[in-house]
Amino acid sequence: MFSGYFPVDTNGQTLFYALFESRNETTRDTDPLVIWIRGTPGCSASKQMISETGPYKYIQDSKTGAPVLIMNEHSLNNFSNALYLDLQVGTGYTFKRGDDQDARNTNIDQVINDFLNFMKMFLT
Repeated sequence: MFSGYFPVDTNGQTLFYALFESRNETTRDTDPLVIWIRGTPGCSASKQMISETGPYKYIQDSKTGAPVLIMNEHSLNNFSNALYLDLQVGTGYTFKRGDDQDARNTNIDQVINDFLNFMKMFLT
């Protein structure tokens, strides 16, 4: 697993990402890259990373009620390299810098530009 923050502009805005390599060691380098982004404005891809499509998920211990982390047998990274991206600035582990960032996330052109800047930097 690799994770961190990538800058997407010169104002210090960054996007959080988490990359889980394919579990298939023999084809890891040739397996496709699946990019998971939530389509709902303001929602985090990190939520699915630990609850639905990621390599691990939480269940509730039947005796104590405490959350337990287990391997997800239906994870995207069973057959691909899975990249979870918290896109828009201000969602999930991606946080806003500055006071005037509310308009940024209602502008689809800006969101697309942030994604493209991320991909340019990530893939180089």
